[in-house]
Amino acid sequence: MIFFLKHDEIGEMLKSGDYAYWNRKAEARRALYPEMKTLSFPDLIKGIPYPEESGLESTTSDLSGIPVSRGIVEGKVRLVDTLDDARKLKKDEIMVARFTDIGWTPFYSVVSGLITEIGSPLSHGAVVAREYGLPAVVSMKGAMTNLKTGQRIRLDAVKGEAVALE
Repeated sequence: MIFFLKHDEIGEMLKSGDYAYWNRKAEARRALYPEMKTLSFPDLIKGIPYPEESGLESTTSDLSGIPVSRGIVEGKVRLVDTLDDARKLKKDEIMVARFTDIGWTPFYSVVSGLITEIGSPLSHGAVVAREYGLPAVVSMKGAMTNLKTGQRIRLDAVKGEAVALE
């Protein structure tokens, strides 16, 4: 429940002791969470953040990002949005995720490449990919939308591109 409350609201909840009210508020926000996960925002925002237009989809050949761990690899894509998705990773697949954190580290030894939609050269995914010698491209907008699990691609982590092979 606490994940869906703001810092000052948590303080108010503790002061008031009205846990039922704050639980209802948190549950209402939790119901909106699946819709929020579909939204995409620009990397830099000044003022009030507004979601990017979702209708501006590119083709696989247009996908590019920031190369953070050099190498070129060909393989099948595995879209990973949850831990259950990650458990389905097979040897030599290319993991594609919105972002990664420390919980994804055990899967780096299985995959042959990494693509994330969010990230920088100092992000968790980039640092761990370099440690593993894994070709990786971060900040590849549209990767989760335009790539499909099972699709064969060439990940060029020198140029920062993903190219469909089929």
